Amino acid sequence: MKQAENLIIKISILDTNIFITEAIEEILRNYPCEIKRVKSPSDVKEFCDYFIFYEESLNENLIEEIIYLPEYVERKVLICNRDSKIPQKLIASLQHIINIKELDFHLKEIMNDYILIYSEKTYEEEMNLIKKLMNDSAHYINSLLVYSEALKNDLEKNSNEKVELVKKYEELLKKFEKEFLGFQNFIFINKVPLKYEDINILIQNVLRERENDLKNKIENLVYLPDYTLPMIKTNSVVITRILNNLLDLILISAKEIQSIEISTKKQNNYLKINFDMICSEFDRSLNYQIYNPFFPRSVLENAFINYFRIKIEKFLRMSIYDHFNENKISFVIKMEIGE
Repeated sequence: MKQAENLIIKISILDTNIFITEAIEEILRNYPCEIKRVKSPSDVKEFCDYFIFYEESLNENLIEEIIYLPEYVERKVLICNRDSKIPQKLIASLQHIINIKELDFHLKEIMNDYILIYSEKTYEEEMNLIKKLMNDSAHYINSLLVYSEALKNDLEKNSNEKVELVKKYEELLKKFEKEFLGFQNFIFINKVPLKYEDINILIQNVLRERENDLKNKIENLVYLPDYTLPMIKTNSVVITRILNNLLDLILISAKEIQSIEISTKKQNNYLKINFDMICSEFDRSLNYQIYNPFFPRSVLENAFINYFRIKIEKFLRMSIYDHFNENKISFVIKMEIGE
């Protein structure tokens, strides 16, 4: 795999234990890391991929500082003992929890995953990465089904009610398995010629499938297609997913939606799809999930979603913007014209 020349993993370590700090630096010495030691979370003044701290240094004030670190601190990593009791309010803001006795293995695993996602890859390597994701997930799902079957057999001796709960769990897991394995069709690099008319038809199909969801929350839905447009090369699976994600985002995050107007328009060398909405309130915290191929069923951390965002923007030449002006919200999808 060809590593990008400018790939640098930026790490800030809360240096409250010199021995652990030096152990981390030794483990990471062969990785493309830029490591900074800090004495306080407030010393982190610029972007970092990982903020690492140790359980022994935690107190109420420090926990609050860590929870409210700026957004440019991408991931928070806690190093602790196996039997440690992690404060409940801290757990939600953590991306990784590492047992001190397994520090070497798990820290390298995190770095390897980062490089795997952010390194430049050939087409074959991209496909191998997606296949690995599929195979690993299929393995985990199969293991869960095996365990649930064993649990069900054990529970049958005691309670029919508990058995029914396990059966419902199995049904949900199998649905997830079907959907997740179907993700292998979500390949970003393959593009096929589509006329702009095809894009408009695709949008209409998505709206038709989501008609009941939309009618339940929106007073007025307007679609204004433009059918006088040339051809582009793109991936209809990705566009459909993005459109559905955007609709789910709107339905989840907006309150008292009065109207949505959806329009398509050709501008210079790209197609512009506008979603203009009027509502009383909008929560922007889930906006990044537009790029999540499993949304709204799974909320992935931004670092992983960023992998999909990069592929969408790089290979499909698609970008998404949002504009907020009081109670008027606009999402804009731009797709460049392919040759």
